[in-house]
Amino acid sequence: MARISRLPTTNLFLIMKTHKQYLLFLPFLVFAALLSGQSPRTGDYWWRLHFGQKTLRGNLQKTNFSSFSSQQKWIDHSWGYGALIAGIDNLGGFKAVKAFHSLLFFLLLLVVFSGFSGFHVLAGFLGVLLIYGHYALRPYLFGDLFLLGMVLAIIKLKSGGISFKKITGWKPVLAVYVYFTLWSNFHGSVMAGFLLGAFLLFPFSRIFPRMATGFGQNSDKPPQTELSWQGWFFTCMAAVAGIFTNPWFHRLPFFLLKYIFGFYRFLPRIDEWQSPTQWMLGLIVVYLIYLFYRGLKNNIPKYYFLVLIILFGFGAASGRNLPVLVIVGNLLTAKNPVSFLVYLKNSWNVKIRIPVIFILLLIVFVPLFSIFQKSRYNFEFRKSVYPRKLFVQSRRHLEVAQVKRVFVPHRWGGALLYHFDGRYLNFIDSRNDCFSREVWDDYFTIIYNRPGWWRIWQKYKPEAVFLPGETNLPDKLQAKNWQIKVKNHQGVLLLKPVKK
Repeated sequence: MARISRLPTTNLFLIMKTHKQYLLFLPFLVFAALLSGQSPRTGDYWWRLHFGQKTLRGNLQKTNFSSFSSQQKWIDHSWGYGALIAGIDNLGGFKAVKAFHSLLFFLLLLVVFSGFSGFHVLAGFLGVLLIYGHYALRPYLFGDLFLLGMVLAIIKLKSGGISFKKITGWKPVLAVYVYFTLWSNFHGSVMAGFLLGAFLLFPFSRIFPRMATGFGQNSDKPPQTELSWQGWFFTCMAAVAGIFTNPWFHRLPFFLLKYIFGFYRFLPRIDEWQSPTQWMLGLIVVYLIYLFYRGLKNNIPKYYFLVLIILFGFGAASGRNLPVLVIVGNLLTAKNPVSFLVYLKNSWNVKIRIPVIFILLLIVFVPLFSIFQKSRYNFEFRKSVYPRKLFVQSRRHLEVAQVKRVFVPHRWGGALLYHFDGRYLNFIDSRNDCFSREVWDDYFTIIYNRPGWWRIWQKYKPEAVFLPGETNLPDKLQAKNWQIKVKNHQGVLLLKPVKK
């Protein structure tokens, strides 16, 4: 990989020239820091905290015992992340968890856009906004960071920064195994990451040497570095072994493959799973054109363009996947993906330490700003995902009525699951893949009062129901003699009719 040469302390012109190259990157980092300091989205925080605390107590849940609609086997593909945030919450509370995610997001942006300089930084502002969809108290950031590390390692391998002679022993294979073991226990993106990594690494083998050449190179000339077929195979097998090293063993990778091949296509009925909006799709098309332009200019290997097209289709299918194209695309199309980080290192070496000190100040600023930042995403003030007052006022009625099965809307399910703490079972919650298609069909039939909703309601026999005030389901239930016990600005609590 190309390196920025060490700057001589006596050559002021070279020093100024290097600073000029990254002049736009410093205000870009200020923008990234201010964005990272905002409070992340918190929709899944409560249920992940709930199961994370259970895991820390030695009770890793493998069956959905928290719901009365479906007690099927459940694979928590991010159980390690849940345990981590539960530990951070125990030490410093919600603010510590929020500050931790803010810092991770800023460091992710710092590395992803490190290869930007000059006018390319302007495109980086758009890229940050597209990645922002993963800024949440969810394991997205860990999946992104693992993906980032894998792609950087492959790029360094291709550029000759790592000699193939150094990856033929058992230590590199062990490192790959450990890396994918951690990834498979922190985020379900590990399977898609493995397929991407295997594809990026495969053209290095002697089977397809021409694929590893760029547009401006002689296509008959083999790549400077080659990986034997056996080396590629054993590297992939080490990664597969890591994916299988999880509490569910073989069930996790097969579950993730079902995701990739569309077995959960019914989930896009949920807002966050839907395809990107037209304006968002337009932005990502513009960004894809920019990536192609940048790749052609930097003479990247031909098959990288195929990767970009595949990732674009992956993001167009579901808006939550758009950041993957930005992260991977920025790395693949950069001449030197970590050039700004190398610049910081060289600046420190020649005692021009202002840029390094500036970055360190931003790293300190981001979590502190996040802690004191109040925004509309603060979970205590978002009634859409956390009906706190409604639950507090309803607790006594639930205890007196001695109910067990409580119907709650999907958006409230995660928060109420945490506060129910096993005392009550909810119908559905934010663990979307934990419920079968039949349960989801029944849920939408009930919540939207479609024909046959009462028959389905009687099948599940709920004993209490929390509902937002804007739905007409409370009126329908009152017509069936259900009684409103609590009603406020957040919603209502209804209890089933008491048999005389």
